[in-house]
Amino acid sequence: MSNSIFFMTLRERSKGSFIWATCIFFMTLFIVGLFESVADSYSEISDVFSKEIQAFIGDVTLINTPAGWLAIELYELILPLILIIIAIGFGSSAIGTEEDSSTLELLLASPVSRSTILFQKASAVIFQLGIISLASYTAVFFGTFLFTFPIDLLNVFVANVMVWLLGIWFGFLALSVQCVTGKRSMATGLGTLIAVLTYFANVLPKLINDIELVKYFSPFYLYNSSKLLSGGANISHILIMVVCACIFYYIAHYAFVRRDLGV
Repeated sequence: MSNSIFFMTLRERSKGSFIWATCIFFMTLFIVGLFESVADSYSEISDVFSKEIQAFIGDVTLINTPAGWLAIELYELILPLILIIIAIGFGSSAIGTEEDSSTLELLLASPVSRSTILFQKASAVIFQLGIISLASYTAVFFGTFLFTFPIDLLNVFVANVMVWLLGIWFGFLALSVQCVTGKRSMATGLGTLIAVLTYFANVLPKLINDIELVKYFSPFYLYNSSKLLSGGANISHILIMVVCACIFYYIAHYAFVRRDLGV
């Protein structure tokens, strides 16, 4: 029964996950294919991009390199934004959909513990985000054969692992809020608000030196696409992301197994 919860959740969201993964695959492949014809012209006008704009999109002086091109066009904002939107939706509805539709009562009436239900639901969220993130890496991998795009595929893989962890961070945040409050809308709203606040907490210190310490409270600081694609992983950043996700999961678990669900 416990395994069926995992596969049932995957089956329920298989269509949406397939559409997202397919769109991200072709979008990434398109961006890789554009590099040779567009990157050089962008580098010639890099001076027109102000410091404020570069704080949001990345260092445009690196746009004529494959790593810089991918970071600015995809990994700096677009891919993280997509994964976060998906993750918050998945996290807030993992238990929230069951609770809103009253099907959670059927699950709780079965010989499966609340801990197992939550674990299987959370595992499905992790797996689905992994598939969507993997679609981007797969596109870059094939793109290196189809186009002139010399890039370190190991660094690309690490960048995809980090964007996957970023998604899990926000997905489990939404999951914990829903398990504590019992409200999916609250989890979605608060998760979105924290995503916006933490994003600006990472961007604004690039413009205002006096608030530099603020960036250390942002998961976007831990996820740094430019450094990931050009220099590889920072193990401490990976560990912090994993620990934070585990803390959110623990909060969700603690609340879910103890909250009165009226069953």
